[in-house]
Order: sequence, then structure tokens, then C-alpha cells
Amino acid sequence: MKKILLVFILLLFPITGTVAESAPIDMARIEIVDRLEDFRVRIVQRGGDYQIRIVDRYPLSRGEWQIVDRMADYRIKIVDRLEDFTVEIVNY
Repeated sequence: MKKILLVFILLLFPITGTVAESAPIDMARIEIVDRLEDFRVRIVQRGGDYQIRIVDRYPLSRGEWQIVDRMADYRIKIVDRLEDFTVEIVNY
């Protein structure tokens, strides 16, 4: 259910921008969790701290995340407030 919601949210975001040079999570496999997270992340439509591209394959370029169910590099919790950083999802 979370993956479906995330994909739906990602489709609503505009296609713009470049990827930040120093994202805390860069070229990583990401698992979305409800607890025991490494980072708390808020997804924004514009003006995020970092711009991230979601990919289906193993992440090979700067700013790419692959969403996985296991064997993740990092575990994140998507929040509405009190985040560690914000991300803007881009496609290019």
C-alpha cells in the first residue's frame, strides 16, 4: 500500500531541476518503514533540500534512489513534520 501511495505521489510532482551535490542519502537502495528509520524525510513539491530521482534499477548516478523491500542501504520514514531533510522528486 505504501509503495502504491508513494508512486502516486511521485507522479504528481513536476519534471524539473538538477540533483543536489551532497544529499545525505546518495545513490542508495531505500526501504520505506514506519519505525526504526535511519532518516525522517518529508517529500515536497518544490524547494526541497535535495532533488532525488526514483529508479527501477540499481542506482548508478548521483541523487538516484531505488525503493526496495529488503537489503536496503538506508531505511526512511516519510513524515509531514519534524523531518531530518526534505526531498523533491524529479524525473529527467
